[in-house]
Amino acid sequence: MTKTATGCFKLSNAIAVLVTCKEGEGLTSNNISIYPNPTSDKLNIVAENIDIADLKIINSAGEIVQIINNWQNETVDVANLPAGIYYLQLLSETEIFQQIFVKQ
Repeated sequence: MTKTATGCFKLSNAIAVLVTCKEGEGLTSNNISIYPNPTSDKLNIVAENIDIADLKIINSAGEIVQIINNWQNETVDVANLPAGIYYLQLLSETEIFQQIFVKQ
């Protein structure tokens, strides 16, 4: 992972390039907001009108690094994670919602 001159973070490999350019802003998708993004310690997650059962954090290698069962809209501590790009999965009874966040 490298930080570009514009403040964006990018992770490159032979298959794909992922660039997150929302420094200091949250990402919103399907009534789900995460902030701050990038973060160094805490990740706030707001899931409006969605009953989320479980939460998973997956690293860029596809490994599950954190699971929270029966998640209740609380802040998630990510201070112990190494710097990098992570996938946040929120699982409801019928759907999986995914967001990307950067850990500094």
